[in-house]
Amino acid sequence: PFAEAMAGPKGAMLSELFGGGSAHFGLPDWPDFHRTWTAVRTRFIDDQIQKYAGSGLQQLVNLGAGMDTRAYRLEAYKAFPNGCFDVDMASVNREKQIIFEN
Repeated sequence: PFAEAMAGPKGAMLSELFGGGSAHFGLPDWPDFHRTWTAVRTRFIDDQIQKYAGSGLQQLVNLGAGMDTRAYRLEAYKAFPNGCFDVDMASVNREKQIIFEN
């Protein structure tokens, strides 16, 4: 439910630019590959978090979290007794905070 708000017009524009320029670099299938890769990557990370939740690990740190919303999607985040932390550049964290405040 957060994807559209998090990506916003900038995300759509970047996706179009990358996709539009991909043939120039000999990657005409990039747009389809990127969609598939994003889905597979998301599922893999979600599955790893589920796997380690309740395993005795005390804390989860998401480095380079970007606009990640797993903390709002996955119940498994509650299983880390010392909490879960998203870490990224200050500018990214500010943008994410603004989106969630609105």
